[in-house]
Amino acid sequence: PDRSFRGPGGCATMAGMSDRPTIGHTPPAPAHGPPPVDGQPSAEQHHPGATSPPADGQATATSRRRGGIAIHVRGARGRRRLVVIAIGLALLGIAVMPLDVTIARWVRGKALPGDVHRLLGICEAFAHGWGVVAILAAAFTLDKGLWIRAPSTWARPSGGGKGPIPRRPSNAGLRLLAMALVGGLLANAMKLLVLRVRPRAAALDSVAGALATFDSASLGIADPGSAALLRFPSGHAASAAGLAAALATRYPRGTRLFAGFATLAALQRGSAAAQYPSDVCCGAAVGCIGAALAWRWIAETRQPSC
Repeated sequence: PDRSFRGPGGCATMAGMSDRPTIGHTPPAPAHGPPPVDGQPSAEQHHPGATSPPADGQATATSRRRGGIAIHVRGARGRRRLVVIAIGLALLGIAVMPLDVTIARWVRGKALPGDVHRLLGICEAFAHGWGVVAILAAAFTLDKGLWIRAPSTWARPSGGGKGPIPRRPSNAGLRLLAMALVGGLLANAMKLLVLRVRPRAAALDSVAGALATFDSASLGIADPGSAALLRFPSGHAASAAGLAAALATRYPRGTRLFAGFATLAALQRGSAAAQYPSDVCCGAAVGCIGAALAWRWIAETRQPSC
């Protein structure tokens, strides 16, 4: 039946067309948010300057920028901390140098308990060249993030599309290697310039002081060989400090454990009458400086927390 009627102006109007939707027709949804309640202004009317929320791409880019800034700040703080530790170790080495001969005489006359001696011998692997290589090989085997970036940092090709996201190589492994090895290399380069007789090969009873050990005249054996001539500073201590700093940077939860291993490795050098306390302290300082330099040289990438 025809429900039209003539309005006051003489125009035909369908009853209820302005109030009720027709059957099978869905009213269009508002541009932003739920429809306004009768008598209340819409979101656009209430906030004339409001803008639409950022797209997913913009939000991801912003998150990456913020994450990169946070990592940069964290890295700068870590490098400053390593430099401060290195300065402290160097000052400690200078302060303890007058006592080198006295401490070496005391160590020579003392015998450590068997278990302590074996523990220190095991911890020497944390400072020995092949031991460092074995530890780094284990880290690369167990931690895939050292050579492949985290999925959150992957990006699609510039052309866009829905194809597979290519994996991006990571430089975290290169940074770990550099931080662990640069300090030992610097210490070995310095040892070519500075000669010092090892405590086990020196005539400690007749040595006047610590400075006399920097001369081959302090030798106490007839045919010492090259192993008896220690070259300052300690390469073992530098390697241990660099490895501990590298591992602590990648795995911060184990910072105290790595520092403990490096300390035990340094104590082993003294207990074996292989090096003086000042050699160990200055070598550890060189290791920390080398780790800080390597950390600064190699660009940082965003990696997952461990």
